[in-house]
Amino acid sequence: MSEGTSLKRVAVVGVGVCGLCVLRHFSPDPRYEVTAYEQRDRVGGIWNYPEGCEAHGNVPDEASPYFCRMYRHLRINVPRDLSHFREFPHLPDLPSFFSRSDLLRYLQRYTDHFDLKKHIKFRHQALSIEPFDPSVPHTCWRVRVKTLGDETETTETFDVVIVCNGHFNRPYIPRLAGIQSFKGKVIHSCDYRVPEPFADQRVLVVGGGPSARDIALEIIQAAKSVVITPSTYSSAYVETFPNVSITPLPVTFTQNGSLYTVPAKKAAADEEARQGQQEVDFVILGTGYQFDIPFIGQNCGVKVSRGRVTPLYRHIINCNHPSMAFIGLLTGLPVLGAGVEDQVLFYKAYLDGRMQLPSVRQMKQDCEREYRQRREKGLPGHDAHYMGAEPVFQYCRQLADEAGFPCVEPVAEDMFVAHSTNVQINPLNFREYEYSKTSADSFTTHKNPSRY
Repeated sequence: MSEGTSLKRVAVVGVGVCGLCVLRHFSPDPRYEVTAYEQRDRVGGIWNYPEGCEAHGNVPDEASPYFCRMYRHLRINVPRDLSHFREFPHLPDLPSFFSRSDLLRYLQRYTDHFDLKKHIKFRHQALSIEPFDPSVPHTCWRVRVKTLGDETETTETFDVVIVCNGHFNRPYIPRLAGIQSFKGKVIHSCDYRVPEPFADQRVLVVGGGPSARDIALEIIQAAKSVVITPSTYSSAYVETFPNVSITPLPVTFTQNGSLYTVPAKKAAADEEARQGQQEVDFVILGTGYQFDIPFIGQNCGVKVSRGRVTPLYRHIINCNHPSMAFIGLLTGLPVLGAGVEDQVLFYKAYLDGRMQLPSVRQMKQDCEREYRQRREKGLPGHDAHYMGAEPVFQYCRQLADEAGFPCVEPVAEDMFVAHSTNVQINPLNFREYEYSKTSADSFTTHKNPSRY
């Protein structure tokens, strides 16, 4: 709380999907004075696709005008009616699985409709966030920022910090045996833009997530051959496309550009392993991302690893300093809708005084218990914030019940489950299906390939 006044000063880092949602709910409330810092010159975060970015691959600086984490032909992978904020639906003429540019335009309309730009300082980069007193749970925060262009630095004081810098910034690069001597080209999927450079190439796509599957499907039409690694849906690619094959893991590379699998206790020179080698010229690593929050100081009370920020109560609130929150760390969610906005409403209910938190000890115990249950179910440690179709709606109901705001409509969960099932049945053409909400409890679906 700011000294001598009931007004809370709130700092928001990032104005992508999550930061804009925070601004929409906090800025109209006279109890809060909100300032958002964004190092780009526009809203939308990773949903921006700068013109000319194809010629500027591997740009690591988020402040660069060419920074991009999209591919040109990306379309969302969940239905339209699951991909919008409350009280602000998409335009009715959009297909169920619309393009990245459609989503960016939605975020721009959302920004204008709620008059959010006046709260945003563009071209301002958060350099560091430090607590005034690490020994005090409800500490204020020093936020040091740099104005890009003139490079001046300033430090502001805030009662609350809400981190919304996303988790698609720093690619995760796995260790692949022999990759150092591979003479072909290796990129992460974050640097993939268009399929044309892969014409007549022999390409290996490592990974089985949504981006890896989309990219493999795009380059199959242009590439001479495509090798994919095992996933839930890999057999559908092999059965459909004659130029696709599967290589098991782990993958080992030879110097001339071939790849082959080596059983755990066999040497790379083993003749049995050599017999299975395949030549590749290009490797695309669709291996996901790792959390990267460089401006968080060591005394902020949280630890950041590849796929976990801890301890966070309900995946949101810093247990040691509840005046700091993280929105949007959840993975495996619809782009918008379930999860993000519920997190914002939950945290605001706490700051408003409409709900109380358990003790620090109880919150930390809850975090560890939930993490342990994930590991017991077989999830890897870096899936600490992963939510599937069923868990995410249980989570949303939990937030709504505890904070006292309306839960997502039943149709959202039913539609998400139906869509997830359809992806398993039709992994290559699930976007040919249209989903339409007809009421709070029902929806219709039909196949409509003509829209694509």
